[in-house]
Amino acid sequence: MESLLVQYNILDRSNEEMLAYALAFLCKRWQAILASYLPSSLNGSPFKPQEVTSA
Repeated sequence: MESLLVQYNILDRSNEEMLAYALAFLCKRWQAILASYLPSSLNGSPFKPQEVTSA
């Protein structure tokens, strides 16, 4: 149990910020990959931010 706490304490704020940045980058990359595989008729139709904010 103590070893888990020590391993968690190794993650300081800078590492957490880098992890969050990497996660955001991967999410954007994955979104671009999904958009490229969607048909043009379905591309962005239910996923547009404008429609999400208006609804």
